[in-house]
Amino acid sequence: MFLKKEGEYTMNEIAKEIQEYKEVSVSDEVKTPGIMPKKEMSLEQANSIYDKIADNVFSINNETEQTKESVENEDVYSEIYDCDIEDFSFEDFDLKDERLESITQYFETDTWQKLDIDDKRAIIQAFETYLVKALDLKRPPRVIFYYGPQGDCGVYNRANNTIKINMNMIDNPKMAISTIAHETWHAYQYQCAENPQTRKDALYAINFINYIRPVMVDGNWTMFEEYESQLVEAEANAFGKLFEEKIGEK
Repeated sequence: MFLKKEGEYTMNEIAKEIQEYKEVSVSDEVKTPGIMPKKEMSLEQANSIYDKIADNVFSINNETEQTKESVENEDVYSEIYDCDIEDFSFEDFDLKDERLESITQYFETDTWQKLDIDDKRAIIQAFETYLVKALDLKRPPRVIFYYGPQGDCGVYNRANNTIKINMNMIDNPKMAISTIAHETWHAYQYQCAENPQTRKDALYAINFINYIRPVMVDGNWTMFEEYESQLVEAEANAFGKLFEEKIGEK
């Protein structure tokens, strides 16, 4: 049993919020086309796709032609496919938020190991609910738990707007918190890409249209480095690492 400290939330209060979250209507309708991954894309192709998206972005934001031209001349390809986890910071995200602190305390190793499986699922749900609100997701993803092979952590499925979490890895609190953060960030990236308002939104859209997936060949993964170096994955990894390091500090 965990005693409630001043300003903290009990498991019952978290469970109540989870129930309220479950009552949110989630539509399975998808308005945008699915991902059509390509293993290779030239700089010319990247710029061509960006031109089409940029026309929409800049018309919405009423940017000048001069600004538009300077953006189009930049190396879009390297911005999308030559990323590193250290390239990203999330300075606007308040890691000291009281509500966030009240949830992430349960991910601390000693505490996490004392929770039963239902409590772990409840905490994961509560954390995802917090991220949905913090990122202002218009269509909150539904969290689904499944038993998958070792090595699988989770996945965001845009087609039915779900985040799937592998039950075989949730005994590891760092992996659990980083996975739910990673997949929720993908939901955020998709939301931005579907209605691009900024240059970053447009880059998300290009990346999703030309998404790189690792391929298994003779029992070995190929193109895994390219997979992790693309914008949407490197940034999602950085967001997940943010919370993994947060609980590691305690």
